[in-house]
Amino acid sequence: MTNMERLDYKGFTSTPKHDAERSVFYSLVNNVEGLCEYESEAADGIEKAFRNAVDDYIDACRESKIANDSSVL
Repeated sequence: MTNMERLDYKGFTSTPKHDAERSVFYSLVNNVEGLCEYESEAADGIEKAFRNAVDDYIDACRESKIANDSSVL
């Protein structure tokens, strides 16, 4: 398992990891209430998966009227 470069998007961060046994890139979004995870089968798709996870998290917070830990909302 190897770590990749840290990702930043809309005030959220994450450091993806690669699991060679499962052939998947994955991680959790930092500083969120609850669980916000993402994965991709290809290295070039991990940033998009991360951004989609952040956008989904922000949308869910807005719909639930739950504040998140970033200054986005």
